[in-house]
Amino acid sequence: IRDKRGGLVGSEMCIRDSSSPLFNAAQVFALAGDRRQAFDYLQRAVEAGYPRQQVESDLAFKAFREDPEFRALIEAPVYP
Repeated sequence: IRDKRGGLVGSEMCIRDSSSPLFNAAQVFALAGDRRQAFDYLQRAVEAGYPRQQVESDLAFKAFREDPEFRALIEAPVYP
């Protein structure tokens, strides 16, 4: 989406947000059935600031919702 000056709206956020590409990689690995890689990228995404609530509700991780490692990641305390 472009603003009235022709710039991309939200592009500055995409550049600064390193958690989204990590989360997207986790989704790809989860959907491909590669649990280990999915969890590795998911951990990195959460550490980079990706919202845990969005992780928990994302359909790519539906099969992992009862997994103890997934639950620990979602329920871990958040430190600034």
